[in-house]
This record gives sequence, structure tokens and C-alpha cells, in this order.
Amino acid sequence: MSVNLEPAILVENGKVYGGAASLSYVVTGVLTAGSTTLTFSNVPITSNSMIDIYTNVYGLNPTNVVVDNNSMTLTFEAQQTDVSVKVKVS
Repeated sequence: MSVNLEPAILVENGKVYGGAASLSYVVTGVLTAGSTTLTFSNVPITSNSMIDIYTNVYGLNPTNVVVDNNSMTLTFEAQQTDVSVKVKVS
């Protein structure tokens, strides 16, 4: 007999439901070439939230993160090509 301890996860409109992930929210955006900031608005985030930031460029991390009034602004060094960014807030 085997028991599956993996939580069932459903993602709908950026919201993650199910298991331990049910308190997480995922947002995505694009840092356009030459830009240095990317702002996510209407994100359920507070100064106590934990965030994980991912990009499609290996080793690229924000130089600054500012959380204010349900928005989050990420600052990066300017890039020569567009960069996909994903943030998980929990």
C-alpha cells in the first residue's frame, strides 16, 4: 500500500490553491530591455510576506525590492533583452 503525501495544487488566474501552497500567490511580468524597474500592483503582499523571485536569466537578481500598499517594485540592472520575471508571495 502506498500513500500520496503530495498536496493537490490548482493554479487559476495566478492564484495557487491546495495543500501547503494554498497561501501563495504567483505573479509574472516582463522587465523590458533597457528598463530597470518592474512594478506589480494589487498584489496581496505585506512587509511580513515571504517572496521568491525567479527570472529566465541565470544569476540575475533584483538589486532592490520595495513593498508598499499592496504593490511591489523590483529594481534590476538594465538588460539588453527582455527578462521574464515570476514572483511567488506567501
